[in-house]
Amino acid sequence: KTAYEIYQCDWSSDVCSSDLGAYGIAQLKPETWQLLNIQPTSDGYAQIDAGLKYIDRHYGKGKGAICTAYAHHLAKGWY
Repeated sequence: KTAYEIYQCDWSSDVCSSDLGAYGIAQLKPETWQLLNIQPTSDGYAQIDAGLKYIDRHYGKGKGAICTAYAHHLAKGWY
């Protein structure tokens, strides 16, 4: 399995995509962790919070942001 498949299937908090350096459940790249002003962590709850913070920042706050991010993921394969 690739890191992306493991992330998709297992929600593993310690998966690191070696080609991009993306880490954790949300597979945030090092520069994204830095942009969000959050230290990369193995804590799955904190990773989910960081992923939601990224979605809010990138797609706008509110109920529609998650749907917009998911639609983008379906269309492009990434969010």
